[in-house]
Amino acid sequence: MKVNSKANEKQATREDDRITKFGTFLRKSNIDEMPQFFNVFLGNMSVVLARPTYVETNRIVFRINK
Repeated sequence: MKVNSKANEKQATREDDRITKFGTFLRKSNIDEMPQFFNVFLGNMSVVLARPTYVETNRIVFRINK
């Protein structure tokens, strides 16, 4: 993804021009998850559920003012 001023506010969308072709390949192939898989397999990490959302996203969605 390309550097931008709204990275903490705007999440990527399907046709986002900030996403690179290589990034699209990594997401579709899930190759970026392989190191975590190997660490779980070796017992160095445990399996955890979904990734948390960005704090800024929660503030925008839930209108939390902190």
